[in-house]
Amino acid sequence: MKKLLSTTVLLATLALPGLCLAGINGEALSKAEKTGDVFVNLLKAKASYTEFAPTMAPNMKKQVKADSIPILVKQVQEKFGAMKEVKFYSFERFDKIDKLVYIANFSKEKVASLVIFTDKDGKMDNFALSPLKAQSASQNKK
Repeated sequence: MKKLLSTTVLLATLALPGLCLAGINGEALSKAEKTGDVFVNLLKAKASYTEFAPTMAPNMKKQVKADSIPILVKQVQEKFGAMKEVKFYSFERFDKIDKLVYIANFSKEKVASLVIFTDKDGKMDNFALSPLKAQSASQNKK
């Protein structure tokens, strides 16, 4: 019984620091993902500028105005088509900025990468949307 109790205490002691460290990164991921979700809904024309504005960093607010959002959505729909599916792919933390990557499926572009950069408060600072093309076998041999 003593061995079982001491093993349980040992495992709990070893697991606790890992949980605390994951909490800091998990909180950052949660903030960034909320911002990403709003932006994805914006691209799907399911969110408005008033919903998107609070998720933007001050630098981006200076550059992106309410009247530019419909133009952006129209450009994305013309080039990529309607967004069918989007899945979270990765999250990376850097010193001053975090990077979220989504993989999306559009009606015109089968696979596209949506990269969202957020500041340390989880506010969107920049983004990039680009089609992903499969490499041919001859390109892979180089």
